[in-house]
Amino acid sequence: MMLRQMMQLLKQSQLLNQKQPQKKLLKQKQFLKQPLKQKQFLKQLQKQKQLLNQFLKQLLKQTQPLKQLLKQTQPLKQKQLLKQPRRKLTKQPTKAPVCISVVLLAPAPAADPEVEAPKAEEPTATKEEEASPSDTEAPTQEESGPGAAADTEEKPTDPAAEATKPAAEEPKVEDPESFDLEDALPEHAAEENSGNSRSTGSGAHAAGALGDAEKPEAQEASSGSVAGILSAIGVAIVGAATGYYTYHKKKLCFKNRQDMRSPVLAHVLFYLVLAAGDEVDRKPNFVLMMVDDLGIGDIGCYGNDTIRTPNIDRLASEGVKLTQHIAAAPLCTPSRAAFMTGRYALRSGLGSTGHVQVLLFLGGSGGLPPSETTFAKRLQQQGYTTGLVGKWHLGVNCEQRGDHCHHPNQHGFSYFYGLPFTLFNDCVPGEGNDVLADLQHALRSLTMFLGVGLFTLVCVRMCGLLEVSLWILVALFFASILATSVWYMPFKLLRTWNCILMRDQEVIEQPMTVETLPQRLLGEAQNFIKRNVDHPFLLFFSLAHVHTPLFKTPAFAGKSRHGRYGDNLEEVDWMIGKITETVDSLGLANNTLMYFTSDHGGHLEDADSITGQKGGWNGIYKGGKAMGAWEGGIRVPGIFRWPGRLDAGRVVDEPTSLMDLYPTLKYLAKDTKPDRQSDGYNLMPLLEGKAERSEHKFLFHYCGVNLNAVRWHPAGSDSVFKVHFFTPNFSPPGAGGCYDTKVCLCHGDHVTHHNPPLLYDLFHDPSESSPLTPDTEPRYAEILEQTAKAVEKHRNTLTHQQVSGDTHSESNSEAHSVQNQMTWEKILWRPWLQPCCGTFPFCGCKEDTKNI
Repeated sequence: MMLRQMMQLLKQSQLLNQKQPQKKLLKQKQFLKQPLKQKQFLKQLQKQKQLLNQFLKQLLKQTQPLKQLLKQTQPLKQKQLLKQPRRKLTKQPTKAPVCISVVLLAPAPAADPEVEAPKAEEPTATKEEEASPSDTEAPTQEESGPGAAADTEEKPTDPAAEATKPAAEEPKVEDPESFDLEDALPEHAAEENSGNSRSTGSGAHAAGALGDAEKPEAQEASSGSVAGILSAIGVAIVGAATGYYTYHKKKLCFKNRQDMRSPVLAHVLFYLVLAAGDEVDRKPNFVLMMVDDLGIGDIGCYGNDTIRTPNIDRLASEGVKLTQHIAAAPLCTPSRAAFMTGRYALRSGLGSTGHVQVLLFLGGSGGLPPSETTFAKRLQQQGYTTGLVGKWHLGVNCEQRGDHCHHPNQHGFSYFYGLPFTLFNDCVPGEGNDVLADLQHALRSLTMFLGVGLFTLVCVRMCGLLEVSLWILVALFFASILATSVWYMPFKLLRTWNCILMRDQEVIEQPMTVETLPQRLLGEAQNFIKRNVDHPFLLFFSLAHVHTPLFKTPAFAGKSRHGRYGDNLEEVDWMIGKITETVDSLGLANNTLMYFTSDHGGHLEDADSITGQKGGWNGIYKGGKAMGAWEGGIRVPGIFRWPGRLDAGRVVDEPTSLMDLYPTLKYLAKDTKPDRQSDGYNLMPLLEGKAERSEHKFLFHYCGVNLNAVRWHPAGSDSVFKVHFFTPNFSPPGAGGCYDTKVCLCHGDHVTHHNPPLLYDLFHDPSESSPLTPDTEPRYAEILEQTAKAVEKHRNTLTHQQVSGDTHSESNSEAHSVQNQMTWEKILWRPWLQPCCGTFPFCGCKEDTKNI
């Protein structure tokens, strides 16, 4: 139907051209009146080509593939012509040829078909400029669109004025550089490519076009590209007919038949490459959404029927749901480090050796080492615009305030807005203390003891009851001052030090206003997507929910059946829905991979008599946050959505890891450069249904630097065996968590070692309630033997370089040479490292939130 209409329009345009007397072509002023008669026809033509323009609007933005094809197959004769001096226009402008038929099918901007076109003349290029086109300003466009001819009538050429102008290059196809298909583009598309070098067109380019169309990358295009290419072929046929007709009728602006360089192929290549290039070469976008402390049992699509999560459930129904998606650690900092790098946190020096298991102060020097590589850094090298909105919790400074060695901007994120630390109870007055509460209590008691002791000795000395040396009083006085400073400065002002908001490397709010934080984070995430709609982008939306303290947003307060925690979770679902709505409304859904997950399991021990349960629910799985390798602390939701690429409603039960995102994003971004030791695998074969088995034969579960458990998925079996070498001691005895300490620890007397190890089959016993024995499991000895071999092989990657010739050898040695970032020296607060808005220690500022 489209071809029939275009052929009719072509005939009408040919009849219109035939009405113009041939003799008028000899006089410029008379010839320039011809577009006036075409103006009304072109307006009708514009309306009848709406379907074509709608399709080409997105395709016209990429002309570089065509330019490369044209350059590669340029005939030798044209190269010889480049050596000849350029011809210059005579002083009689009436002899300047004007092309009309060649560009008849070039679509004009839909908004205004009469947009003024650039001038036809362009300055003569010198030899130096011809040799270095990249160093010169892009030449102005020649007349090429329907509106260009019309504008010529409004500004007729003045021969007297023309004679005073510098000699311009004659627009002949005899000189290959004067033939530019980009001139046929609408104004907005031409401007976008104005910085690119200009290229040539020739009949020899057909083979190049077909060759590029058959590249392996084309196999990865979505099914929508097929329809686009077929439509472009139809348009190209009409363009070919136009070129063929105008060639034989001599309507083209060539001096002789020898100068005709194949206008038919020019039309075909123009539309075919535009259609295929935009669909195939455009890299996908990525929107990664991570919730903090979310339990896998909190989501409707994972079995919860009392909390409303329709938007998250919709992602699962329209995409792929992973049922055995595993975090690399049961706590924030090590889990997020593994997620960002695709490697166990131990390799980055972020494994705890004792009491401190996560970063505690923004003024500390620990964090993700600058030598580490994140998926954001790899994608940034592939031309992606990368952004992080929300929680970071992987450090800021190393040696001095402002070096930002651990900052997101130094790890591949072009844009950062959010919390460099995390949301915790100290950020809201009256919610209690999270950071080293036992140490705070000890320091406070010591300060009070010293203060009371000093006061008592002063009173005794003044009353003459006891002779007390003045030096003792002075020493006690300074000791009291020191103890007060050590306790008061870092802990009593902790809200000012840790609860801050940054935009890139600037502190914009200190302390932050928690009440409006969700709206601000959501708005920044949406704006980032809108700003980068025309470019490949990566957005990591790291929510502050549902970590305590819980939000009290009025729109959601009291709306759920599970108190404040349920209210917060329904607010999370609303925010996920808004992000999805933004992606869909901008027409990005079919080219955007969306991912939803949590950094680890829910926090079971966090509850009080007023608010009730503040932490999440981990479903049927045992344990939770900070409980080592128990399934409830590491099994998290995993949902992928990509319409047109991933089948809707697919469920994958194979073991997968948060570390798999790193190689998956690299694969989709076509990043094939060598990389260091990785512990994740590309998920696309599983997600697309091309593979039935996970590549994770073994998964290693760490609690700090200690190997807590190993998961083995034997070939040819549905069973997933899990071997626990030690488990945390719950308190009080018989409880399901460490309620006395609020967080389980994984060293010393806080754990129980098992010899032989505890063994479970997660396929038959996902709640880990019945350990296997040699009597109940025939493969018991084999399982322990295989896991022991796997552990030994894994440890070799942490302590020894691989054999010569391995491109990852140097990187593998980094695992044991990297400095530990979780020592007391690096964890504790240092004033000279503290990010500050203002003059330290008088830090304080507020972000303008009037429009929120």
